[in-house]
Amino acid sequence: EARIDDGAWFALAADAATAGDYTGTTPALADGEYAYALRATDTAGNVASAGPVAFAIDNTAPQILVGGIADGDIVAHAVTPTVTITDAHPASQSITLNGAAYVSGTAITASGSYVLAVEATDAAGNRGEARVAFTLDLDAPNVVITAPLDGAIVDTATIAVTGTTEALAKVELDVGAFATHVFADANGVFGVNGVALQQGANTVRARATDRAGNVGAFATIQVTYTPAAATALTGTLA
Repeated sequence: EARIDDGAWFALAADAATAGDYTGTTPALADGEYAYALRATDTAGNVASAGPVAFAIDNTAPQILVGGIADGDIVAHAVTPTVTITDAHPASQSITLNGAAYVSGTAITASGSYVLAVEATDAAGNRGEARVAFTLDLDAPNVVITAPLDGAIVDTATIAVTGTTEALAKVELDVGAFATHVFADANGVFGVNGVALQQGANTVRARATDRAGNVGAFATIQVTYTPAAATALTGTLA
């Protein structure tokens, strides 16, 4: 017979294949710590016992909590990720940052794309894992105005301005009282049509704000608007 902790004794069946061996099935047990005991009674009424023998039921994977950063974050400051692994019967764990060993609580201070990967296995073979991908962008985006050229002289009251900057950055552009904003495409190219000029010299300014919130300096060019001279018509009417 066998019993779990202080529960009722239940019968074990003789193993037909091996003399002297007995088998049985325990009652359904939740995760936790237990002990079993055995006893045997012969035909003369003699009783022998063994145990208790401690054992554990563990069907729960290790719980992994990553703090200090979230999956998909794009931030403009240093971060200090923390990793907490909780399990009743821990066995092994692995924490890597971009494939290299990482120690929880170590500051990350360089711009770049990162993947923090955590794996943990307990003594029962249950496995847990977590993966957090994030980007540190500590650099302000530059803007280059590619058209028109600095110092250009035009004869139209509105122009198109194009340029390049960091991919998907917000670009603010102004010329005197004219102001607008657009977003660069995935290649960092932007364009603004219908930029209004005043007659004479104009300063075109553009700056970018990247997805991490870094704000770059203004790039400027000078454009002079000189209206085309009116053409005088002369002649006689028949």
